[in-house]
Amino acid sequence: MMVKALLIHQWYSLSAPQVEEALADRISFRRFLGLGLQDDTPDHSTLSRFCSTLERLGLSERLFEELENQLDGLGLVLKEGTLMDATLVEVQVRRPPVSACRGTKSAVDPDADWTRSQGGRRSRGLPHWQRRRNESIAPVQAWVEKVFGTLKRSYGYTRVRYRGLGRNAVEMWLKSMAYNLRRAVELSGCSV
Repeated sequence: MMVKALLIHQWYSLSAPQVEEALADRISFRRFLGLGLQDDTPDHSTLSRFCSTLERLGLSERLFEELENQLDGLGLVLKEGTLMDATLVEVQVRRPPVSACRGTKSAVDPDADWTRSQGGRRSRGLPHWQRRRNESIAPVQAWVEKVFGTLKRSYGYTRVRYRGLGRNAVEMWLKSMAYNLRRAVELSGCSV
């Protein structure tokens, strides 16, 4: 039930208090969790503690693997290759001033890091060999970009939600699970 609540959290880009409110308000969400109208729903602090437990025990990756096994059993998983995105995602803490020394760490979130745009780099022409290489990998790259574009547009992954790598890793595993489930529904032709 808690994992399903966290999937709702991802699919609808809701905060934990918003998930709590939605579970109290929407019958379809209660039904998805397997709850009747008379059943209590988890509150936002319970959802937050559950996420912390997933992080502390390192269970988010195992949940993802279990989902993959179930989808594989349905013939919906193709285990070839790895997707990687080089896009930068904003952190939850304030950027240090420009005058700060390079490598300055945040006192609030020591895992946070920043970079600065080098500007003007895209305007230079690419060598011929690199243009040809880009043309040859463009069809595969388009499918990869579609996944990351969906995570950014539909799941709001343009800025991390939490401070620290651990909690944000849990969030990324959950977003990946939510994406894979959504894609499995599309591939299987089932309606939700």
